[in-house]
Amino acid sequence: MNILKSTLITVTLMAFFGLCPESAFSVNKIIYGEDNRFDLIDSPLPLFNDLARSTAAMVKKERLSSSEYDVVSPVMRMTKNIKPLKKALNLCNDEKFSDQPHLSHCSGFLVGKDILVTAGHCVSNRMANACEDFYWVFDYKLNDVNDPFDIHFPEENVYRCKEVLSSKFEPWNPGKTDYAIVKLDRPVLGREPLKLRESGEVQIGEPLVLIGHPWGLPTKVSHNAEVLKNDGLTWFMANLDSFEGNSGSAVFNELTGEVEGILVRGKPDSVGQYLPEVGFCKTLNYCHEDGTNCKTHDRIDGEHVTKVSVFRDDLKKYLGL
Repeated sequence: MNILKSTLITVTLMAFFGLCPESAFSVNKIIYGEDNRFDLIDSPLPLFNDLARSTAAMVKKERLSSSEYDVVSPVMRMTKNIKPLKKALNLCNDEKFSDQPHLSHCSGFLVGKDILVTAGHCVSNRMANACEDFYWVFDYKLNDVNDPFDIHFPEENVYRCKEVLSSKFEPWNPGKTDYAIVKLDRPVLGREPLKLRESGEVQIGEPLVLIGHPWGLPTKVSHNAEVLKNDGLTWFMANLDSFEGNSGSAVFNELTGEVEGILVRGKPDSVGQYLPEVGFCKTLNYCHEDGTNCKTHDRIDGEHVTKVSVFRDDLKKYLGL
């Protein structure tokens, strides 16, 4: 095979494996500098665990089933067709968390006794039956590092979407508004609504923490990030380590613990490469901390976060404030 033909095939396959969206609704994310994601079981601060209790995963109903053996304390379990991340996304060997389940679709967080906030594109009209076809699941987290599929969900942690109260997804608009407010089928017990920034703007350089479900994995915390830019009307830019599945995740100010916004979009997650022993597979897309020198690029300049100020007044109507 001549060099030109080989190069064209490689570029085509890399585009397919690394640059094309994995679904019609995916919004890509990326790693900046070192990979700063970790499991709750490895959390260095109790604060992260406390905040994570009020975050949830959006899981398609067909991916969970009731267990006939847990009559006294009913639980739901992952169906047998759930794959580890490596197989689900064709990751290269030894990628971080590749043996953990690829279960959920988006992320969200509790802001009222029965109200969640998530990304608008997660429940938009393009996403048919988003309310009817998905559960919102709390405490989807790793329990045993040696058995990553040993995860079950007490039924009190599994909620249905009663109604999408408000959904804004305007990718064609220069403001790129993207958020949704979801009412659950019942009040959430034993978990506190997260505190939102009440006024002002987060400043460039302020430290951020992301909590959610990158690539549909059990809860991951990503810290050591900061605001890079904040001159957009509806969003600010950060160097958060995030992926598809983090859409809708809460972005916290690490100093105050307040929610600064919703993770909604970013650079591509991965890039394809050819390895002689395995063929083509996906490896993570890395950038420098400032968003430069990425393995692959697109028009997005960093991870975009919908500001709390964009949906705060809309939310107050449903909270009775």
